[in-house]
Amino acid sequence: MKRQLITGVLVAAMGMGIAQGANESIYGARLMTEQERDTYQNTISTMATERERATYRAEHKAQIQTRAREQGIKLNDAGEPVDKYGDPLPSRDRDQTRDQDRLQDGSGGGGAGGWRHGW
Repeated sequence: MKRQLITGVLVAAMGMGIAQGANESIYGARLMTEQERDTYQNTISTMATERERATYRAEHKAQIQTRAREQGIKLNDAGEPVDKYGDPLPSRDRDQTRDQDRLQDGSGGGGAGGWRHGW
């Protein structure tokens, strides 16, 4: 009984390791399209050795750094866009959601009838 339990735990742990590899964070993901992120994850998951994955990650990191430099974007060590002080920039999704909310509630983000403070 004890042996089966230990074997089950080991199998579950190995499975979690495989799943984590598939869901790893991608350096510079915010500078990539959804299709590029999918391609990256598929490519990483099909590589047979850690050495191949490390080489692919290094090449990918260099490409993202070039892309960021061309767009005038500074990246932190994790590949997230940062401002000139090194503080993370808000995500585009959050900005889009905020802007859509302003349009829907009629606040428009400024001017007459702008922000609703609730004071």
